[in-house]
Amino acid sequence: MFFRVFLALLLSFSCVVNADSQYNYESALSLYQQQKYDVAIIHLRNVLKNNPDNLSAQILLGKILLQQQHFSQALNVFEGALTDGADVNLLSDELSYIYLLQQDETKLLQLPRYGVLSNAKRFTWLLMTSNLYQQADKHAEASQSLHDAEQLFADHTSLLNAKAGLAIKLGDYDSARHLLQRSLNQTPDNVEALLLSGHLARQQQHTEQAVKFYQRAIAIEADNPFVLRALSATWLSLAELQKAKPLLLKLQDMGLNDPYLRFSLLMVNAVQQNKPAATNFASLRDDLSAMPMEYFTAEPAQLYLRAALNYLLGATEQAIQDLEAYLKLKPSDTNAISLLAEHYLQTREQSMTLRFLERNQDYIQNSVPLLAQYVLLTIQAGKLQSAQTLLANIRSRFPTDATLAALNADLNRRLYGASHAQKELSTQQTPVSAVILLTQALLALDLADYVGASEYAGKLIALAPDNADYLNLYAGVLLQDQKLQLAAQQLQQLFQIQPTHFAGRLTLANLYLTQQQFAEAETVLTKLLDEQPQHQATTVLLAAAELQLGKKRQAEQRLTDLLNLKYYRPAVDVLLNYYEKTNAFGNARYLLQRALRQEFLAKDLLFRETGILIALKDIAQAKEKIKLIQGLPDLTSEHWLTLGKLQQQLGLQQDALQSLATAVQLAPERPHYDYEYIAMLLAYNELSLANQRLSTLKKRADNSADVDLLSAAYASARGDNVQAVALLQSSINKDPKFRRAWANLYELARQPAFNKDFVAIAQQHLALTPDDVWLRRLLAEHHINHQAFAEAKQHYRQLLADGHFAQDPWLYNNLANTLLADAPEQALTYAEQAEQLLYNNPTIQLTHAKALRALQQHDNALKVLRQAFAIDSTNAEINYLLADSLVKLDRADEARNILRNVAQTSETYRDEALTLLKTIDASTN
Repeated sequence: MFFRVFLALLLSFSCVVNADSQYNYESALSLYQQQKYDVAIIHLRNVLKNNPDNLSAQILLGKILLQQQHFSQALNVFEGALTDGADVNLLSDELSYIYLLQQDETKLLQLPRYGVLSNAKRFTWLLMTSNLYQQADKHAEASQSLHDAEQLFADHTSLLNAKAGLAIKLGDYDSARHLLQRSLNQTPDNVEALLLSGHLARQQQHTEQAVKFYQRAIAIEADNPFVLRALSATWLSLAELQKAKPLLLKLQDMGLNDPYLRFSLLMVNAVQQNKPAATNFASLRDDLSAMPMEYFTAEPAQLYLRAALNYLLGATEQAIQDLEAYLKLKPSDTNAISLLAEHYLQTREQSMTLRFLERNQDYIQNSVPLLAQYVLLTIQAGKLQSAQTLLANIRSRFPTDATLAALNADLNRRLYGASHAQKELSTQQTPVSAVILLTQALLALDLADYVGASEYAGKLIALAPDNADYLNLYAGVLLQDQKLQLAAQQLQQLFQIQPTHFAGRLTLANLYLTQQQFAEAETVLTKLLDEQPQHQATTVLLAAAELQLGKKRQAEQRLTDLLNLKYYRPAVDVLLNYYEKTNAFGNARYLLQRALRQEFLAKDLLFRETGILIALKDIAQAKEKIKLIQGLPDLTSEHWLTLGKLQQQLGLQQDALQSLATAVQLAPERPHYDYEYIAMLLAYNELSLANQRLSTLKKRADNSADVDLLSAAYASARGDNVQAVALLQSSINKDPKFRRAWANLYELARQPAFNKDFVAIAQQHLALTPDDVWLRRLLAEHHINHQAFAEAKQHYRQLLADGHFAQDPWLYNNLANTLLADAPEQALTYAEQAEQLLYNNPTIQLTHAKALRALQQHDNALKVLRQAFAIDSTNAEINYLLADSLVKLDRADEARNILRNVAQTSETYRDEALTLLKTIDASTN
């Protein structure tokens, strides 16, 4: 499948179209049988160009690529054929072999899921599985696989070899020797038996004998990667670098560039440059280890040589210690700095790598990769001002480097916002490259500029049409832009190229979540988590899906378990949203305290903690948090805006206004802050100052929907609601999606005088945009405000029928309220659904109780009302209905004190409470 798009590009334009008919599967198969592989591939590419779903051609192409040792390409073709529906028995042997070579345990174990394997294919798969288990030192699992294989074909040569391999791993050399002799007696040219015989000889320190076995094997299969690995490692142990290096390079050409191979080649080069000829590795290392430090002071290259020898002989930590000592003697060696930095990143805390690069910054001034790593680690450590100074100095010397320009954009985004970062990046004189386009796309996404993000993603795809990551980025942009059908099409194209692309399937799960197909999302995410059990993003998304499916405790436990293992911010955000939604503010506060221990003084977490403290009515502590935030460095205009809104909630009027004024001062070019400042002035009835700032905006020719909204608020504050409604209509006409204007008009339309105005303009816009579900719902709630329950029911039911808000408890709650009078049974059903989606919410529990009362189920209603009372004991309606239910259950004495309290504290329910008290008194007298 990986080759579907690629194949057409690889065909030369010189091919004559009319000649395509000569290319068919039969001709390719004939060429394959003649071992004319390159020509066969040309035929197959033409076949697949015209019919990408030709499974026979795909499988034959995969076999040829495997024959030519192109393992990654062969794997993509085989997996594509499997996804297209090929019988797993046709390619299980090849896939098992590649998965074993790549040590991909997950995919190898999942292979039988694609169909029932024949006995012969299952036998091979079991042997490969046992081999992989042996490499991972899972000896019990390896033994079980061999036992299962033996039930199928006992005494098979391959089974004897596999048993011998396990015996070598377990140190049972006599059994291994006996098994291998039986195997070689059956098949003398058995490469696998020769390879294992070499392994056995090495284990018993018979190195020369091992070489002979490996050489016999490689004479039979010159490109066998397992033999190449074994023989190259043996040559290295014998210090035969000239013999080892060609084998390592051959493995590298096969695409098997794993860490062992990469470091081995690097160290071989170091040894070749510094060691005397014909010297044994171990003895040379021992000789160097015996030398005093004074020797290396004069000959530092020999210390680097000892580090290389230690690494090649498996003493990794000693090699690192040697490199550290060498760097003290040759501090300017960037090769050694790179090696140590990479090792620290893989094995130590990130802060250690940062400190290491800080100490060596004078010596990495001409190494852009090391400088970029240094800046990135500084940014990730939260030292933004230091990173800014550092990056400015570096870029003055490397002004056109794309990586540094991208880093600078990310830093500007963190410091000043995505808009500033994008503007500055567009002025850079940096050649267009993938890293720049990727950065521009991500910045556009931050700004919700989906047109720009799509454009940049398209340019990335033009650079690399078959890059699955770029295709996934484009799908993600379309998803965020709510172009769900196009996103699905893009993902389909991605999966044609790379069916098992992990990030692509993660985007598919996100698409399902957006479409409220929570069960489908759960299925995809569960499978992804099976493949990568520790993948944090998948865990969080699965928990999010489970929350929507009502599996709240399971989701909460999943997120808690993840955070107990390792701190992960997205998990904090999802769990925090869940706690806030369910009014579990105590849990939310505890979670924030844990998060702040990991992200000390993180501003967004501190802001959120302040909001939680306000919800908990811990006002004194909330004010202390505000003071703490005000004293933090690097507060941006957005921070001051958030700060002002929190101060407004705390009743700190002057402080709130000053914070908003600071936000305006820091970003005068952004009218957004002026809008918020004016809104706050109006909220505090500072009408004169608000009018002055509005006049200033109008003089700047700002005729935006926001200005109309604020002018409407000013008119309303002056008591001119007629003008306010007209201005809000003007604002909405300029921006029909301006929800704040709709919300303000909705509030004014609570007054009967503006009821028809609101309905008229809402219906007008719904006629133009019938898919605006937010507005339809707002109109339904407006109808409830005016007791127009029939109209409200119609809109709510249409929303549900179209699949919108199916997991929203408030829609069910509101719909239940519309049905209380004429259909209490249906009202109860919807109220129960609302409570299933959002439990422990007193408003929803109140609706549930009302539905029960409408059905005369006062016992059950009393239970629900007591639950609501436990959460919100000051709610007058809950108290009154609680007392009324007690009266209806002939428990009037229990109701008296409740009713007296309601009569004293609530204006709304005072008369009802007093009337009920009189009724009770009259009945008792």
